Amino acid sequence: MITDNEIREQGYIYFLAEAPELVQIIEQELFGLSEGYSITKVHNLMRATHTIKGGAANVGLEVIKMIAHFLEDVFKALYNPKVVVDDELQTLLLQAYECLSIALNTELIGSNVNNEELLHRASSVFAQLQEKLGDAFGAESHIPTSEELGFDIVQSVFEAGVEQRLNTIAEVVNNPPNHDEFIEFLQSQAEVFLGLAESLNLPGLGEIAQTILLALQANPAQVQQFAEIALADLQQAQKLVLEGDRTFGGEASPGLQKLATVANNELSGELQNNSSADTFIINEEKFYQFITTSDNTKNEPVNPTTAKFYLKVLHYIFGWFNHELQIPETELDLTLLVPRLGKKELLNYIENLFQKQLPTNNA
Repeated sequence: MITDNEIREQGYIYFLAEAPELVQIIEQELFGLSEGYSITKVHNLMRATHTIKGGAANVGLEVIKMIAHFLEDVFKALYNPKVVVDDELQTLLLQAYECLSIALNTELIGSNVNNEELLHRASSVFAQLQEKLGDAFGAESHIPTSEELGFDIVQSVFEAGVEQRLNTIAEVVNNPPNHDEFIEFLQSQAEVFLGLAESLNLPGLGEIAQTILLALQANPAQVQQFAEIALADLQQAQKLVLEGDRTFGGEASPGLQKLATVANNELSGELQNNSSADTFIINEEKFYQFITTSDNTKNEPVNPTTAKFYLKVLHYIFGWFNHELQIPETELDLTLLVPRLGKKELLNYIENLFQKQLPTNNA
C-alpha cells in the first residue's frame, strides 16, 4: 500500500538536512538583536523561519509548522520602528525560539515529545509576546517581499516538494491501487496541500485541496474521475505559482466543484418525492454547495452527510408552504424562510402561522 511517509521521504530528508542551519541562523540573529537592532537581522530571522514553516508544511510536520508560523508573526512585528528590544522582549523571543528548537530537534534525533504540552507552552509564550508587542503585533508595517529578503520560499517549495508530489499523484492516477487505498492516498495528499496553502497564504490552492476532500465525501465511487481532474487543477496551480502568482495559487475547476457536490441523480432521488421538487431543486443544489464549501474565513463548511439532512428538512418545509399556505410551486424559494417584514409584522407573521395549526374551539 502506498503511504504518505514513502511519498514525502525525499522532501523529509532534505528538510532535516536544511533545518539545523536555519535554526542556527535564528539563534544567532536573536542574540545579535541584544547587541544592536538592524533590519538585516530581522530579514534573516524572517527568511529562516519562513523557510522552516514552508518546509514543514510540505512534509506534513504540523507542530513545527504551527510554531514557525507563530514565530514568523512575531518577527513581522519587529519591522515596526517603535518596537524596542529590551531584556523582557529578548527573553520572550528566546523562549519562543526554544519551543521551535525543541520541536525540530525532536524530529532530527527521532525522539518523542508531548506535542500538546509543547504547543501549550508555545501558546503561552506567544500570548505574552503579543501583549508585550502591543499595537505593533499584527499592525500594517512594511513586510519585505521575497526579492527584498533575497529568497523565494514559495518558488523553492513548488519547484521541489510540490513537483515531487504531483509526479507521485500522476503515477498513482495512471496505476491506481484498490479503491480504499486510492481514497486514503488522495485524502492524505489533499490534507498536505491544504496545510501548504495555509502556510504559504495561497487561498486558491487551499480551495482545490478542500474541494478534493469534499469530493471524497460526496462521491467516493468516482475517485478515479475526480483524481484526474484534481491532478490537472493542482498542475495548473503549480504552473501559475512558478510563473509568479503569490496571491491565490490556482482555483478549483467547475468539474472538480461539481464532483464535490451530491450527484444530481442522487440529490433528486433523495428529495424529489413530489412534483414541487423540480421548481426549487436548483436553488437547493446551490444551497448545498454554499454550505459545504469554505469561504476562506472562520466559517467551517458543513460535511456532506449533514448537508443532505438539511436539504431534506428544506424539502419538508417547502412542502408545508405549498400545501398548508397554498403557495404555488413556482414561488417556492429559499427567501420564503426569511420574510422581509418589520419586527412587529414578523411577530404577527409567526403568530398567524401557529394559529393556523391550532384546532378551532367550537365550544
